[in-house]
Amino acid sequence: SLLLHIFESCQYIIYSLVFTIIFLTVFGLVMIYSASSYTAQIRFGDPGYYMVRQGVIAAAGSGSRRRAAGAARGPRQPCGLIPVDRSTHGVGACGNAAAAAASRPP
Repeated sequence: SLLLHIFESCQYIIYSLVFTIIFLTVFGLVMIYSASSYTAQIRFGDPGYYMVRQGVIAAAGSGSRRRAAGAARGPRQPCGLIPVDRSTHGVGACGNAAAAAASRPP
């Protein structure tokens, strides 16, 4: 659901950043399981208790970030801080803002 939202709401996606975030989240969950499975088994009878708990927290954080970004953004715009002006002949969301400003007619 998070990836679908990212792909629908952005025209420009930094795939390496999305991959890194997903990879680090999954890696962290595996590390939590590895470090706490014995204790969770003794205390709760479920070796994945702490991993599932942290996974729910990560999902809730992702959901709240999406709601905050959607409320702040308003209408759909490309990802990034620079609005896209298609009249600058090739300078877009990932272009140079100074070059875009200089190329506009006065």
